[in-house]
Amino acid sequence: MICQNCEYTDGNVYTSFPPQLRCTITNNYYEYGHVCEMEWKPEIKGEWIKLQPDNWLDGEYQCPNCKWVVDIATGEDTPLDREFYHCPYCGAKLGDNNGSNN
Repeated sequence: MICQNCEYTDGNVYTSFPPQLRCTITNNYYEYGHVCEMEWKPEIKGEWIKLQPDNWLDGEYQCPNCKWVVDIATGEDTPLDREFYHCPYCGAKLGDNNGSNN
């Protein structure tokens, strides 16, 4: 798939020449005509799972599909506040505990 046609970019162009898009799965920037080498699987949806904190500062969330853990280093933010709308490991589309997906 070419980045300019991919539903997993955030839709913003970050440089004028060559234009680049940001992938919401890898968080990397790619040129507008980049051909993606990822193999896309059927879309998996879910919610980030908040892990039990060891202390009030912990901010660990787990992907319900692949069990990948993201540590956002604070108990006040969520993965969605840090623009983790997809699991960087398996690509699952993840919303919050209210069921909203971006």
